Amino acid sequence: MISIISTDGEDGAFDVLLLGETTLFPPNILLEHDVPFYKAVQKPGEFVVTFLRAYHAGFSHGFNCGDVNFAIGDWFPLGAIASRRYALLNRMPLLPHEELLCKEAMLLYTSLELEDSEYSSADLDSHQCIKTSFVKLMRFQHRARCSLMKSGLG
Repeated sequence: MISIISTDGEDGAFDVLLLGETTLFPPNILLEHDVPFYKAVQKPGEFVVTFLRAYHAGFSHGFNCGDVNFAIGDWFPLGAIASRRYALLNRMPLLPHEELLCKEAMLLYTSLELEDSEYSSADLDSHQCIKTSFVKLMRFQHRARCSLMKSGLG
């Protein structure tokens, strides 16, 4: 496994380790390479939160509701990076980033139009990330359309 990572570079590691979703590292290999790791035992009623781009693995013992995905607004710039990376590898993304962003932008627009309520600074930061990501997506779409039109393909 280590030879695949070193010979194929970062994209090889991404393809093999993350897209396959079947790779487990024994703790002794992580220890040998000075990779910090932690163990968590989840009890009924508890949540384990894994942060973006964090390698994680788990085992289910009995009835469970695993893999509930959630994100706040500042996820969208990172989601855009992941979406581009999947495209470069000719892979379908796990999540439809552009669709999620457009839906979230519409929800944000609707909620801001209907309410005059106060927002926390965290909410405002999240709103700003969504707005910025949406504008970047629209600019990219515009440039792509212009490029296609100039090339005669549009």
